[in-house]
Amino acid sequence: PEYKVGPEGEKHDAFTTTEFAVQAGHPQQLRIDNTDSVPHSITAPAAGVNIVLMPGTHTYTLLVKQPGTFLWFCTFVCDEWAMQHPGYMSGYINVS
Repeated sequence: PEYKVGPEGEKHDAFTTTEFAVQAGHPQQLRIDNTDSVPHSITAPAAGVNIVLMPGTHTYTLLVKQPGTFLWFCTFVCDEWAMQHPGYMSGYINVS
């Protein structure tokens, strides 16, 4: 979505899905509609993931080679509060 209401009642930038479950070594196609006018990202350095999400609807490939739980976050500064709280501009990739 364009935004999600935080616990303080303010609207914040957010992803609809912030938890991803994938199998190690198996590519997962993500169809993402970035409704913002600027790029965002799904970046998880520990998992070797850095997907730049351009405005509009595009398909991206998420591939993680090792099992584990990895924090991902957006590297493009947009909403400082949302960037610090999982479930908004960050979340987890769970790899089995």
